[in-house]
Amino acid sequence: MEISQNSDRITDATKRLNIEKRVKNLDDFKSLPRLLQKKVLSIESNLFFFKHTPNDIINIAKQAKETKEYDFNIYANDSLSIEIFRKVPLNIGYLLGTLTHLDVASMEILTLFNDVKYFKIEFIKSVEGDELIELNDIIKNAFDMSRHVKLQNILIKKSEINIDYEHSLTHAELSINTTNQRGLLAYVMECFEELHINIVTAKVHSTKHKVRDSFLMEKQNDICNNVDKIYELLTKQEI
Repeated sequence: MEISQNSDRITDATKRLNIEKRVKNLDDFKSLPRLLQKKVLSIESNLFFFKHTPNDIINIAKQAKETKEYDFNIYANDSLSIEIFRKVPLNIGYLLGTLTHLDVASMEILTLFNDVKYFKIEFIKSVEGDELIELNDIIKNAFDMSRHVKLQNILIKKSEINIDYEHSLTHAELSINTTNQRGLLAYVMECFEELHINIVTAKVHSTKHKVRDSFLMEKQNDICNNVDKIYELLTKQEI
């Protein structure tokens, strides 16, 4: 009933089914254990299927299956891209805060299966040489939840935040449309961590001057009754 009342979701459902058919037709998918096949097709996020090629979906699923505590990949081409698979907590605020000088272009967060969460962070700039070696240590250190990076003041106005608590029965959506500021994403993620908000999916897009961020969060820890706390924390620098 929920889907039938929203034509956009019908379109998404059809699009996803078509992608699933392409995935299921691949020999690499057919060679996966039957249980893993089932888990791949049961991944909740449509965004995962829309953003990745069928081959990428299979490769990500294979790496997720082998993840014990955490694993990551670094792609340092024309621009830096990091993939992180984790079962243990990730200090995403620290990670993003340490890498603010590289400027985040987009970020994807989603839950896969077997309690594995997947992060893909794409940056505008890249790294090489010693900085690439240092990046390995930074990512490993990001699994220490006691670490913290001091961020510059971030200004988000209340009018730039929209919270849709009726997005679905189990999830709410928070959108931020504001001026692009260095450290903005790290600041927002730190706020979510402080409020114990579990982000299921994140869509983060930025241009030189503006950002359009959308976060799907679980309706837990009574967040629907604490909307004022969310606004207060995100806008605490507003004058």
